[in-house]
Amino acid sequence: MRIHVRGNRVVVAAGATLAAVFLWLCASIPTGFPISQISMFAGPGIVLAVAANWASHAANPSRLTWRHGFRAAVLGAVLFPPLIAFYFAWGGSFGTGVFMTLLIFSTWLALMAGLIVAILRMLSAPERARRRAQSPRAPHSYEIYESPGPHPHPHPHPHPHARIIS
Repeated sequence: MRIHVRGNRVVVAAGATLAAVFLWLCASIPTGFPISQISMFAGPGIVLAVAANWASHAANPSRLTWRHGFRAAVLGAVLFPPLIAFYFAWGGSFGTGVFMTLLIFSTWLALMAGLIVAILRMLSAPERARRRAQSPRAPHSYEIYESPGPHPHPHPHPHPHARIIS
């Protein structure tokens, strides 16, 4: 799923920055943690977001780019720490015994949700590939070509006189 934002990029960037600052400030209020302590979760957020991005492209790894990884890293660094702070504030209000149980259940819930998303993406992968192949901007199909000889210049496209091996 792609989100297309229309409008001035500066306005959109400013709005996203203000929303992120508001989220971080709101996360520091119920927990009592300063922003410097909440920010220590940026590292795990980056790792989890990049890993989730990598796993979401497992059905079609050729679509994974450095730009996707960078976006995931930025989102993980910005969104994960305040969400963890909210989670600690909410879970801590139940007591230590319940909080540990919530941590264990939430890891299992995250694992199951990830498996469900992966299964749904793998089931929809052939449909997405078919739509991409029918689009006018479709990349070249990945077929094996037999070249009549060496080409003087490396080129990403098959040789014009190549024939498809079936």
